[in-house]
Amino acid sequence: MKKVIFSLLAVMALGFFTSNAQAQTSPALKVGVFDYDVIVGHLPEYKDVQKKIEEFEKDSLGPEEMLSNINIIVQTVLIKQILHLKNPKQSWI
Repeated sequence: MKKVIFSLLAVMALGFFTSNAQAQTSPALKVGVFDYDVIVGHLPEYKDVQKKIEEFEKDSLGPEEMLSNINIIVQTVLIKQILHLKNPKQSWI
């Protein structure tokens, strides 16, 4: 019985030392980080999209122009409502 227990302990010890040896020689955990902006910047379509965005921004109204247009529309609607209150028989639309 002592031989069986000794044999089992020897096999377990051998397995333990073997697994430690493999763990020490395995490569270390490597973590990679990348920047999406760099990757997208190297795509050939990126320049075309940038040109289209710049053209769109040139053709678009700026915030001041949009606010000015909204104010004009609001003033026009208010004037039409006032005129409609003075003369309800006429359509103000």
